[in-house]
Amino acid sequence: MDCFNSEDYFMKFMDNTLDEDSAQILNDHIKTCGKCREEFLTYNMMMEEFEKEELLLAPEGFEFNVMEKLSAMPEIHYKPENRMENAFCFVLGLVSALMGIGFMIGFYKDQIIQFFSSYEILSVFVDIFTPISEFAHDLLNNVSSSFTLLLAGTVDLVSQNRFFIIGIILVFAVLKVLYSRFANQRE
Repeated sequence: MDCFNSEDYFMKFMDNTLDEDSAQILNDHIKTCGKCREEFLTYNMMMEEFEKEELLLAPEGFEFNVMEKLSAMPEIHYKPENRMENAFCFVLGLVSALMGIGFMIGFYKDQIIQFFSSYEILSVFVDIFTPISEFAHDLLNNVSSSFTLLLAGTVDLVSQNRFFIIGIILVFAVLKVLYSRFANQRE
């Protein structure tokens, strides 16, 4: 017998449905396992306390009244889980974590290289990392300058076509409201 199965034996013992062989197995296990012994004694003490309590009987028709009140309650409709929102949040969280790690590595690059260089075994990784680090630094500068140009171009495009863009946003907002109302009517 292992600790995983012991709780089933506890419950059968408390319900007086445990046969003699199983009771012996449980007894042998409790003698050797302090955790299960403590758990068994706790269950046993709880059962003794329950037995001391005076039982209250429900009044006549109690179950029928409860079921009647439950059936009179309005049904609650839960919206199904939107898996796309969950996937988007997961991807956004993952990208944010990777960007954060990247910024931290970039910010503490010299300290990291110094740490790895101080150990002979890890200095091999420094020799590999240094050219990659320089390439990544150049790539980051190129991406940063490209992003700045893209952002400036986007700002110019938006400022030139702001009324067109506002119109598109308004059309999508109206479609969203209409869709929401239509979806609520179907429920």
